[in-house]
Amino acid sequence: MQRFSVKIIKENIVKLVDVDAIVNAANQELLPGGGVCGAIFQAAGRELERECQQYIQQYGIVPTSKLAVTSSCQLKKNNIKYIIHAVGPKYFQSSSPEDELQICVNNILNQSFNVLELKSVAIPAISSGIYGFPKGLCAQIFKLVIEEYQKDTSNKQGEIILCNFDQETTTIFQKVFQQQNSF
Repeated sequence: MQRFSVKIIKENIVKLVDVDAIVNAANQELLPGGGVCGAIFQAAGRELERECQQYIQQYGIVPTSKLAVTSSCQLKKNNIKYIIHAVGPKYFQSSSPEDELQICVNNILNQSFNVLELKSVAIPAISSGIYGFPKGLCAQIFKLVIEEYQKDTSNKQGEIILCNFDQETTTIFQKVFQQQNSF
């Protein structure tokens, strides 16, 4: 029985409606950036910058593979409850980027479904933009982690939306997830 549905869509993550949380491909300082991060900060408004600054003042930077959670600020209008800020590995600066991305994706799923007890989460292809992670390898890691999470998690269910804003990444994720055994 598949308790988690996985949808792969091409969409700007901030335009989603009625998803419990969206994931920000964050930097360690939780500062507005480019790509997905920039779009989220722009859509969520200045309140998100303040929440992120308060988090950093209280807890310090967010280490690679770790998460910070904030409210959705102005994205509440889309019925989004949380923004989960996930710091993925920088592919060419890490000694073990594959392991770090696996931990990061697992942390997102655990935070979403075990800690926050959400019904849905939208996740971009963490680290595959300016952090240089190869898109195909990123998709394979996502698939592996999601499959393992489903095996290890009893009595949980929900929707995992893999949301990318470009067709290339979306197509790569679709192909990898259609393969029976991609590893």
